[in-house]
Amino acid sequence: MNSIYSSTFTIHSTPAATSLTPSNTILDSGQYEVYKVVISGGTGPFTDNLIYVSGPSGATVNGVLPGNVVESLTGQSSGTLTFTSFNSFSTNGLYTSML
Repeated sequence: MNSIYSSTFTIHSTPAATSLTPSNTILDSGQYEVYKVVISGGTGPFTDNLIYVSGPSGATVNGVLPGNVVESLTGQSSGTLTFTSFNSFSTNGLYTSML
């Protein structure tokens, strides 16, 4: 006798992250950075990760190397999200982040 298995699943639309905006584009020593991003579409809750992409050779942000998560926000829905303040840049230079 053969068995037949069936399952049902739902596919939700993909959320969009726009307007990743830093609070400062130029920081002096000791200043803090805050990032805001607008999430729209999709069906939450979401986990949003701020990722350190690149910086000066060997530099870290909050102790992490490029390609790693600086901060995560879990259980989020659509709207404006805020990644809290941090000022732990290991050296002077240009840094790039993404969501």
